[in-house]
Amino acid sequence: MYLGEISPRQIRGSIGQFNSIFICLGVFTGQVLGLPQIFGEESRWNFLFAFLAVPAVVQLCVLPFLPESPRFLLMERRDEARAEKAFQAFLGKQDVSREIEEVHAESRAQTTVVAVSPLDLFRDRSVRWQVITVAVTMACYQLCGLNAVSAS
Repeated sequence: MYLGEISPRQIRGSIGQFNSIFICLGVFTGQVLGLPQIFGEESRWNFLFAFLAVPAVVQLCVLPFLPESPRFLLMERRDEARAEKAFQAFLGKQDVSREIEEVHAESRAQTTVVAVSPLDLFRDRSVRWQVITVAVTMACYQLCGLNAVSAS
């Protein structure tokens, strides 16, 4: 989420995919390290846990040193002065008025968005098939047993 907020608009979608990619890599790494030949025996489970806890501890130690997100400062805290300083630190330039205006425009666009209920999505002919496709795909994913295979 932090990377998505600090990344430029042009690559924000690509950065957003990192979360999914790293989750898959983490599951794969856990599966490989859990093999009996590596750390998969009962006497070595604590090494497996310690190995997987290292990235979490590193992130926890680095977190206090990360600057606040300019988007968060503008949209949630309404602190334009700190947001301007954060943009200047991230972008390395003094004139960040264009970026601040983009965030203000994004904030205005979010306030005009109206939330709809799931039932309204099924009633709207323009998105009905997309909603049905997503619902069927996710139901099939839950019924295929992949989570049971990963847990065992």
